[in-house]
Amino acid sequence: MSSSDIPEIERLADAAWPAAEQVSLGPWKLRATGSVTHRANSVFAVTRGAVPHDVTPLIAAAERFYDARRLWTVFHISPAVVPRDLDTILEARGYESESASEVWTADADGT
Repeated sequence: MSSSDIPEIERLADAAWPAAEQVSLGPWKLRATGSVTHRANSVFAVTRGAVPHDVTPLIAAAERFYDARRLWTVFHISPAVVPRDLDTILEARGYESESASEVWTADADGT
């Protein structure tokens, strides 16, 4: 696996465990399920689409979406998010890193 595979792996992982509610927010996807899982209740910012230079309006819209559902606003952060410095932007808004998760891969042929 190379770092160029990460966006596709992220998309496959998202598709394998879909949230009950999925709403497009420009280039991002808002996911809500209502359970305790962060992954299924988070902003998925892995995209092939263009992302505006100023993502503040997107972040504010995501916050309103999750507030309306009485959920914490959580962003799925990985090396594949766009913009690449999203974690830094969120940190400046008071967000903190909370829980890490791992995605493991293996060759299907067993080698």
